[in-house]
Amino acid sequence: MLGFVYDLIGYISTILVPVFVYFFTRYLAANNYSPGWDVFFLILIPFIRFTRSFFDGHGMFTDNCVGTEISNSVSIGMVNKAMRYSVLCNKAFKLGEISSLMQVDCFRLSLFPRNFNAIILICFCLIFGIVFMGVLVSYSFLAGFAVLFVISFFNVLISKFTSKNQQEFSKATDERMKVTNEVFNNIKFIKVNAWEEYFYDKLMARRTTEVHWLRKKMLSESAATFTMWLAPKLILAATYIVFVETGNQLIPQITFSIMSLYGYIQFYLQILPNSLSVVMECFNAMNRIQNFLLAEEINTSCITYDRFNLPSSSNKENAIEVENGNFYWDRDD
Repeated sequence: MLGFVYDLIGYISTILVPVFVYFFTRYLAANNYSPGWDVFFLILIPFIRFTRSFFDGHGMFTDNCVGTEISNSVSIGMVNKAMRYSVLCNKAFKLGEISSLMQVDCFRLSLFPRNFNAIILICFCLIFGIVFMGVLVSYSFLAGFAVLFVISFFNVLISKFTSKNQQEFSKATDERMKVTNEVFNNIKFIKVNAWEEYFYDKLMARRTTEVHWLRKKMLSESAATFTMWLAPKLILAATYIVFVETGNQLIPQITFSIMSLYGYIQFYLQILPNSLSVVMECFNAMNRIQNFLLAEEINTSCITYDRFNLPSSSNKENAIEVENGNFYWDRDD
């Protein structure tokens, strides 16, 4: 919660810069200078920069601490589960897959607080930017908003493909880890029978599948990043065109304020695709970890039992009987 407050103050101090630019250019255009206002603007500029840097740094540190605590807590829970989980009895998760969950998926959880806060606050900044544009250029901002809506809809479709590709890539990675673990566990048997080429081809087939889904995942993320980089330029051009074509005149306080605002919007829109991708990967990692933590610790399909009513205390029959049981234990040498 404290990290979110730090991030909120940092984002607010950033998005207020276009408002400061508007009043500063308006003050300069009025040609009515005052020493008091001069000192005020002179102090306000470094104060805003300091506030942004200070709270951004503290927010990042706090979010990283929270993410590390989440990752470590989940890792400890997975270790406790792995101590009770038998990979020989239950084949649902292999040793390599469990190792991948602890190393890769738990690390992804450490990135969740920072990126989740960024998504919420970026949406807040976009709403503030739209309202501020409406105050400056009236209904002309609707042209830029239309461009933003189209690009956002396009990125939603890309995000669905990215999420699907990420899931398939994780499955392919698990399959490759299973084959790799199988090869290392039986390396002596493989070399004795000269089966190196067979298992090499088997491993490379899994690797080819993994690279295929990795390529599709990176292409979808590249498309989302490209559209987000292009969006601010298109929004700015559409807003200016409609504003001028409707008979309005671009004055310095409007021009520079909108340019400053779109500069920060561009910065946020460049961060947004990466944050969305990281959050989707975190949700995918949460589902995979949840499936492991809720998995049966033993394979119940090999256990058979008959339901019967327990005998009363007056009945001499045994409640539990073992027939043809084999028992063994390690000797203490």
